[in-house]
Amino acid sequence: MADISVVSGDICTKLGEGPTWDAATQKLFFVDALDYSVHILDVETGKAKNYQLDGIVGCVVPRKRGGSVILACERTIRFLDLETGQQEVVATVDEDKPENHFNDGKCDPAGRFWAGTKGRETGVGILPPEQGSLFSLSGDRKLTKWIDKITISNGMTWSLDEKTFYYIDTVTSKIHAFDYDDEAGAISNRRSAVQVDPSLGYPDGMTIDSEGMLWVAMYDGWKVRQ
Repeated sequence: MADISVVSGDICTKLGEGPTWDAATQKLFFVDALDYSVHILDVETGKAKNYQLDGIVGCVVPRKRGGSVILACERTIRFLDLETGQQEVVATVDEDKPENHFNDGKCDPAGRFWAGTKGRETGVGILPPEQGSLFSLSGDRKLTKWIDKITISNGMTWSLDEKTFYYIDTVTSKIHAFDYDDEAGAISNRRSAVQVDPSLGYPDGMTIDSEGMLWVAMYDGWKVRQ
């Protein structure tokens, strides 16, 4: 069993989401979704810098150019300047569904930003079904919608050979696989790759390791499964 340790006292007060490790800067990026905040942790010093936003934050990743991040907040994709705190809205989605908001997201092997939406909860664990969609944003700011009728858009990752995209809509209890074209940034041929036993919890965040194995955080299961 893997060893688990606490790396920071920078506690998420409401809902910690979307950890992204930046090897270049040795920093950890993550969000407190319901506290409307972005967190950047320097693991060497233990110091964290936080940025307050104006709505639910689904995910954040550092930009290649440095000094800024791209994030998904409510129904918008934004750039955040880490020095000034200034924000630039790059794209807005689901304009016909104003109650929707972004959830999980990350960058593909070529650096495109992928993120998906969900309907807003009307009570604890109660949300409208199939209201979300999955989007990608390319370097030239072209926004593409790939899938709709998603209930809780969540974990995503790419195979080591960059030919397969793995994706989770949590309520389906499945990890879906798609053919992935890295040059075009396109996905196709959706199929079920893993059926998750509900007794283990519900699949949420996901990544892939150096051996090509998927690692999935299980909501309501209190565990990470390989």
